[in-house]
Parts: sequence; C-alpha cells; structure tokens
Amino acid sequence: MANGRGHTGHRWRQVRREVLARRPLFCYFCGHEINPRLTFPDPASPQVHCIIPVSRGGTTTVDNCAPSHMRCNQEAGNRLPAPEFIPVEGLDP
Repeated sequence: MANGRGHTGHRWRQVRREVLARRPLFCYFCGHEINPRLTFPDPASPQVHCIIPVSRGGTTTVDNCAPSHMRCNQEAGNRLPAPEFIPVEGLDP
C-alpha cells in the first residue's frame, strides 16, 4: 500500500527481509535467539512483529518492526506495548 500500512506487496516484503537480515536475531518478546532456518508452521520460526500494530495506526516500516518467534507474535495479537517499550523520538535511552 502506498501509505506504508498493511502487510501486502513489495514494501512489506522489503521491510520483512531487512528486519530478518539482522544477525543474530533475538525475539522482541522473550529475548531468546531465533533460528532463521526454521519455517512455518514451526512455532519458533521467525516472524516480523509490528510494535505499534497496523490495526492500531502503526506503519509497516523498519523502525516499527522487530523480529519475533511465530508463537510469541501470535500471543501478542494486536495489543499495544506497555508505554516503557515505546521509543520516544528525541530522547536518548
């Protein structure tokens, strides 16, 4: 989609490829390493999680996406992260 929202098309594939190219891969939720060789339907296979869900106004950008296990991502659903996990622009951690 032209507005950067949604999980279809060339832009999503590009973002997904970029996020999963990071090495080593650690799950955004559980912190364990992700084996990039695992494939669907393995519950430990890599997926890309949108930190602010697209259904809640988030965008499909590298800055809003993080690697996760399929199982961890499915458990999260479309819930928003706790405020302490949302980065604030302009502030150094």
